[in-house]
Amino acid sequence: MDGVGRTKRARIAEENERTPEKGAGGRRQPVPNCAGFLQWDTEEVCAFLCSQKFENWAPLFRENKITGTGLLYITDSHLEDLGVSPLGVRLDLYHCLQKLNQAVIETMKVFNDPVHGHIELHPLLVKIIDTPQFQRLRYIKQLGGTYFVFPGASHNRFEHSIGVGHLAGCLVRTLHEKQPGLQINQRDILCVQIAGLCHDLGHGPFSHMFDGRFI
Repeated sequence: MDGVGRTKRARIAEENERTPEKGAGGRRQPVPNCAGFLQWDTEEVCAFLCSQKFENWAPLFRENKITGTGLLYITDSHLEDLGVSPLGVRLDLYHCLQKLNQAVIETMKVFNDPVHGHIELHPLLVKIIDTPQFQRLRYIKQLGGTYFVFPGASHNRFEHSIGVGHLAGCLVRTLHEKQPGLQINQRDILCVQIAGLCHDLGHGPFSHMFDGRFI
């Protein structure tokens, strides 16, 4: 019985060591759901760091107000600028954050584009596409009034913008691969994709015909 008791006490001690650190108020911080890390606020980011035994660096993330979305773009150099050291600890923290990013990659949405085939878009791009402002582009013809003369010219600004966002990403990824000296990171790529995706949001009815006739 004494041997069983020692084993039980050792198991409890081990579980206590894995429990996240207590917060300032004395209560233990709940570990946030990693699947939704893009919605984390700064305190949830700090709770995650504590759960992964990086509690020493949580104050730096709190001081810089880093949220879940910010974790998506953190690189090793960013962690170095924050003051995370030595190198081994910094790499461990970086690899831990990369596991979160992998969860985002696995939730990429696939679009069947009529020109480029199956393309994958980042969840943030999908959120932009789902807005009323972007959905409005479904009803604006790419070629304006040409559709009334050539019925086959029916493609719209919606599908065009999705294709531009995809190609913008392809362009920047190629620059990233061919010119590493530019130090292009995932955040830069996503920003360029957003620019390509949103470039037609200001179009009025009948596209450029609206510009010349009504503005």
